[in-house]
Amino acid sequence: KADVKTADCNGHGPLHLACLKRDLDMVKCLVESCKVNIEAVSKQGKTALSLAREVKQEDDLVSYLEGAIVKDKKITESRLYTFDNGLVRTWLLATQTKSRIESSVIQMLYAEKVDGQNLLSLARDPKMKGAFPDLNSAQWMNICRFLEPIFEPNAPKIPRPTFGRLKVFAREEVNLEDAKELGRGAYGFALLVKVVSLPGPVVLKRNYYPNISLKSLNAIQKMDKHQNILHIIGMVTLDNDICLISEYCAKGSLFHLSRKNDFEPSDEVLLSYANAIANGLMHLHSKEIVHRDLRADNILVHSDNRVVIGDYGLSRKLPPKGKYYKGVNDQPIPEHWMAPECLRDKKYTFKGDIWSLGVTLYELMTCGRSPYADLDDWNQIRPGVINGSIRLIDKRFGDMFKGKSFPVPSKMIDIAKKCLDFDEKRRPDAGQVLGLVEVARGLRRKYDDDSYN
Repeated sequence: KADVKTADCNGHGPLHLACLKRDLDMVKCLVESCKVNIEAVSKQGKTALSLAREVKQEDDLVSYLEGAIVKDKKITESRLYTFDNGLVRTWLLATQTKSRIESSVIQMLYAEKVDGQNLLSLARDPKMKGAFPDLNSAQWMNICRFLEPIFEPNAPKIPRPTFGRLKVFAREEVNLEDAKELGRGAYGFALLVKVVSLPGPVVLKRNYYPNISLKSLNAIQKMDKHQNILHIIGMVTLDNDICLISEYCAKGSLFHLSRKNDFEPSDEVLLSYANAIANGLMHLHSKEIVHRDLRADNILVHSDNRVVIGDYGLSRKLPPKGKYYKGVNDQPIPEHWMAPECLRDKKYTFKGDIWSLGVTLYELMTCGRSPYADLDDWNQIRPGVINGSIRLIDKRFGDMFKGKSFPVPSKMIDIAKKCLDFDEKRRPDAGQVLGLVEVARGLRRKYDDDSYN
């Protein structure tokens, strides 16, 4: 309750005396509760921080005071010039989460004689890069971008290049050294990486067939943001391969989730997934885009259980006034998920995606079972799929659910059968699938679209 503004004959206030007594708890009380001036100077020209630094083995006290001085302060170039090495280091550490400056960069700056120097010039100095070979180009670019608003606040900003709505990143902005592989598929593999200027980890897709990604860009850059579509942030060119950078879905794919022991393919669960997939597919088709690679492994789940359609490596924009995309013979495609007409004529339509949706629902109902897994040779199966003699869901399909702990997902089976109709004209479109799902979930009394029987 004492007057915290009083001082003794040496000009030492309560904060100075608490530092001399090495009383960290009292220092915290005075700074946080009593709001004393932490930068007050005694008659000897000493601040509380300078007194604390004179006390040996009191690193915690020094660290606290340094942090309190730089906390929540607007840092300008002139202000930074008043900081000594210790305060510069503390300021960088305090902003590390915001600026994502690596600890090695901070230690480098602290080791140098930074008093009165322009830190941006220091970070741009080629000699510094040679002196610290462990720091990669992305780290140097990161710290320069962090310091530019302070040391060059009026410098013109160079806009980032874009391709349509996609951002174009430089190779140096992608940290591949600490990348984590998420999985591999028939057309490429996915890496979890960090990219300068992006707040969290993202997914980088590398391709086995680089020419495919170039063709898909025209479709991808036409996509708008949608709750059931994987957000593609941008792209980067690596080894002549255009690699897409997308948001990260922490729970992985529906394929992997469906193969877990606790997965229960009930109507309630499956209809919820079908609703999200059909909603995303309806958005793609409204943009005249065919996905061509719809399967459980390409349906991803966010940490909040939001379901999105991903992997657009085979996606194509339909030609103007065209009803289908004509594929090329040398291009690998996931034939087990393809509709009969796609296999026969290599013509890819919206109704072909609906067939793939039906196969995806089959995967989920069977807890991740591969389509046609009970048949041996695809080369012998393929003609039967094309002529309709081999059906993925037949009259005996419901028998496989006998003896299970959950009832037969009869509503889901009925919708999947409609998606897998051999006659593409009889298949529902994505909006009609959504309507059928809503009726099955009790959200509508009946499906009232007269255009679909």
